[in-house]
Amino acid sequence: MRITDSELGENGCNYMHRPMKFESDCLTGEGVLFDFISEGCLPSSAAMFVKQRTLPVATWRHGGDHFVILRRRDDLDLYCLRIPKTSENHLNAFLFTDLACLTRSPRRLLGIPLTEGDSEVKYLVLHLQMYVYRHLCDDEYPQCSAVTCNSYIRHECHKSCKVCDADNPPATCSFPRRIRGDWYQMDTNGFNRVNVTESDVIMENMGSFRCVVYPDSPSRRTKMYTTVSMFKNGCRPRYTCVKFKRLGPSVLRYTLSRSYVWPDLMEKFGESICSDDQFGMDPEPIRDLYRTTEDTGKPIISHNPALERVPCNLSSSFSLTATFPNGSLCHGSLFEHCEDSTRLRLHFHSGCGQVISRGETISSLPYNAAVESSNPGPWVADYACLAHYEGHYWERVLMLRNVKDKKDARCLLFTQMDASEAMMMVAGQCDKNAWNYARVGMRTPLLSLRLRPDEFPCKYLPLTTTTTTMSSTALATSGGGRMESLTGRLPGGRRGGQTQILPVSFSVTLPPSPGGPKHRISAAYEEPKGRERTPIDYNPELSPRGNDSGSGRVASSAGGIALAPLILLAAYADWISR
Repeated sequence: MRITDSELGENGCNYMHRPMKFESDCLTGEGVLFDFISEGCLPSSAAMFVKQRTLPVATWRHGGDHFVILRRRDDLDLYCLRIPKTSENHLNAFLFTDLACLTRSPRRLLGIPLTEGDSEVKYLVLHLQMYVYRHLCDDEYPQCSAVTCNSYIRHECHKSCKVCDADNPPATCSFPRRIRGDWYQMDTNGFNRVNVTESDVIMENMGSFRCVVYPDSPSRRTKMYTTVSMFKNGCRPRYTCVKFKRLGPSVLRYTLSRSYVWPDLMEKFGESICSDDQFGMDPEPIRDLYRTTEDTGKPIISHNPALERVPCNLSSSFSLTATFPNGSLCHGSLFEHCEDSTRLRLHFHSGCGQVISRGETISSLPYNAAVESSNPGPWVADYACLAHYEGHYWERVLMLRNVKDKKDARCLLFTQMDASEAMMMVAGQCDKNAWNYARVGMRTPLLSLRLRPDEFPCKYLPLTTTTTTMSSTALATSGGGRMESLTGRLPGGRRGGQTQILPVSFSVTLPPSPGGPKHRISAAYEEPKGRERTPIDYNPELSPRGNDSGSGRVASSAGGIALAPLILLAAYADWISR
């Protein structure tokens, strides 16, 4: 990068061997980096540090050019960056230091006086030339081969000063087999794929990371790996620490550190890359969208290998009141399937279509709620339970994925402090800080829930039969059901001893019905000692009221169905005798 100041002309550092540098979002979330090399190179019209990171806060296009408002990391100093539309390896960009974005080319550079009103606009012209760094053992500029190596030249000319050995790059390491595969991440910035191969992690819209090992790299027992990112677009290599943790058979959590930019490191590579102080969130407004503290991270869900589910282990079925982000309320229920303990249903009652018509998006609604808002029917979504793990202190997290839409991945958050309260968050935000961040307004839940436990731990799904036709013999031996109509009445008695065909219409409808503990398939929950139970806890022996009532109702229902054939047979015999 070479610089021309609108007031002072060319920057004296343009003629140094070591070039100043400009980089933009080499790894997503880094923002725009200016490296002015030394304090003597700092432009007087721009209040910046030698190594200045800026974050984009607004972007737009005008006349084919791209405009970006940049903010310094820790304050409110703003700049306007104008990048021309070009595909060449060299270009002239304009950095307006007075936050006045000129939409036409600054004419002073063309020898044409500025008009009144433009004369006070200060800007820098950034003459950018792309240079690709292909190796970790490389020189920053071609003249390195002709200079004398001293303490500061060694930092700039690694290859020529033999700081490194180009013939012996860092050894490539392998990630554990159990974390390799295709994963995906659902977060507030959308749906992104994550591919873990033997030695690479490729994150869609983020970057790629090659596992390398140094003598002082962390032990594999720590699940922390030193990685290198190489680029073909002129960005300098990056050193990043990647940490993994298994949350469930099909849920993995990764944590990314902040990156060192080559050639800042010259020794203790492994220790430096994965040091504790390298882990932390990005500044506002990015925060923890990409990088997090060491003890948290971003959950990702397996795409290949196929999903493995876990028991949901809800302590009860629940009636609920859901509050949407815009303040709308909707009533419904939440329950585990008695037939499949790894499956959970979220059911909103009729009339919730009005919630959609007030501007809700699919990311905050059940799967089939994207239909027309005029539909008055209930909204139903079935979720597979994928993992449950501890949050922060008193919270528990249940990771879910819609069985019909893999992009609908979210979690339920429960707290022991208030068993009637729960939240539903997008999957990428389901870490140990999720509950506290939502309570203080740093994150917005998809749904805020108030729960009222029912007396049964699970429910059966609704079932409906279709119309059938059967003979009188079959009628006498058929199962239960409610006879809606009987047509084809015989004119009297039997005809020639032949079996008569009676078209009979049956309609059997079972609403979500309660299931007792004997019908629950999930493994028994071990009650934690010294802690209040949460809605995700369950032990059949600790719910006598629900257990007794549930088994009684199930027996009554089963008895009623068993008597139905006898009643039908008696009615038919009475009709024949007449």
